[in-house]
Amino acid sequence: MSEYTIKMDDVSKVYEKKYALKNVNLEFKSGRIYGILGTNGAGKSTLLKLIYGITSITTGRIYLNEKLINKERNVMKKMAGYLPELPLLNDYLTVDETITGTLRLRGYTYEKSGEVTDLFLKWINLGNFRDELIVNCSKGIKQKVAFGIATLHNPAIFLLDEPFMGLDPPTTFLIKKWLVDMKSNSKIIIITTHIASVVEEIADTIIILNNGKVIKTGTLSDLLSMKIARNLEEVLFNMNTDY
Repeated sequence: MSEYTIKMDDVSKVYEKKYALKNVNLEFKSGRIYGILGTNGAGKSTLLKLIYGITSITTGRIYLNEKLINKERNVMKKMAGYLPELPLLNDYLTVDETITGTLRLRGYTYEKSGEVTDLFLKWINLGNFRDELIVNCSKGIKQKVAFGIATLHNPAIFLLDEPFMGLDPPTTFLIKKWLVDMKSNSKIIIITTHIASVVEEIADTIIILNNGKVIKTGTLSDLLSMKIARNLEEVLFNMNTDY
């Protein structure tokens, strides 16, 4: 399997004279899960948007395997699956139409798109909602559909912004296990979440942002050793107070 590295070199993003991200230097490698944590407005979503190429960099560089991709936004779109924090779905398509239609746009045949959709709906317990219009679906069901269209084409890189938002505990457990399995397939997996316990369970590297800056990076044991804390949630509280 191909190995990939994403490198952010002194990356900043400014919106109307205010820094959303400032001088960020990070590296992401295949076969690892990266959990990005931070308070509201810390820059988590902006970081994923910059990597995916839907928002332009103000200053700095982003590389994919040493190839500068700052101005080649389609490169990452071909490589990655992106789940935005607030997915935009067509209200008047069904669950089935949304997923199969996205797969067809990605080059799947009619038969293959139906097969993949069938397996996904069964796996994530959406079989009874196959013919439901998106407009009539709950937030949790919409999140499951959005997760599917971001990941079913088996990209090398997963950029998942709040993937567990609105999900029930069984589905959260299912997706956590799936992410760990995907890591072993040499995927780069980057997730943002407000759920510190999820990051504790599955992240190999934890990145803490505050006011657009990277405050700390490391393993869970690294971060716990930096502060007198029993868990990651307490580390975050202490850091938010300190910074």
